[in-house]
Amino acid sequence: MKKIDLILNGKVDAKLIDTKKAKITKAIEVGILNAEDDLLGKELEYERLLVALGGNAEYSDILASLVAIKEDILIIKAGIHALQEVQNDLNEDIEEKSEE
Repeated sequence: MKKIDLILNGKVDAKLIDTKKAKITKAIEVGILNAEDDLLGKELEYERLLVALGGNAEYSDILASLVAIKEDILIIKAGIHALQEVQNDLNEDIEEKSEE
């Protein structure tokens, strides 16, 4: 039995368990996809600024922006990792305890 099934068992009408489980699973998947989209945007912005360092622009402002974007990238990656960990926890196979 998956942990998510155990969590929902008894908390939700049996007919709604599959629907609730699907909603939870999809919410996590959408969260990961949104974060990956944000990550791609930040990585593209970072690359654009790296190229700008070679121009005539003031490099100290660009460096400050690069650091801020890199921090954002790290935060987004941590968020993706956390969502994946939650997903793994919910999909973990567990033994059902018998009621004696």
